[in-house]
Amino acid sequence: GLRIFGKVMIIENQFSTPIWIEENVNFHLEDFCLGLEQSEDSQRFTNVGGFQSRKDIHKQPEVKNLIEWCENQFKLKALNSWVNVNKKGDYNRKHLHPRARVSCVYYVKGGSNIRFYDPRHVMYMTDNPLAIDYEPKDNMIICFPAWLEHEVMPNESDEPRISIAVNLG
Repeated sequence: GLRIFGKVMIIENQFSTPIWIEENVNFHLEDFCLGLEQSEDSQRFTNVGGFQSRKDIHKQPEVKNLIEWCENQFKLKALNSWVNVNKKGDYNRKHLHPRARVSCVYYVKGGSNIRFYDPRHVMYMTDNPLAIDYEPKDNMIICFPAWLEHEVMPNESDEPRISIAVNLG
């Protein structure tokens, strides 16, 4: 513990926010994602440019292994899921995922960073960092509480950033 005035102070972390990361998980979904991008119109949710599929991808047999992986990790059921394809300059505005408990993002092809914002709004009044960036790699999964605000930074690469989002509840 920490010593203050000769006494040992107990330190408890009460409001930490978990972010789970799993690397080298390959579900072989690049062709599936790019096929959706070619065959359907993009939805408009948080994306600025880029492609977002309809939100019922979790019902498709091609993503069965991904959905089961996510459900098994958290003992929750998939509520919805969608494909994102961000080309050069495309990004996603700051948002959260209402009505879900946990959100997972599987990066078929990594790329621009995902930025998470400190959920303690009082922290906006301090000099401490208010956000942290993660650089997604190919075949990486990042999961986080669905209420955690986040955004996807603009893709600066000539390669598309391809991901599948899964909301669990």
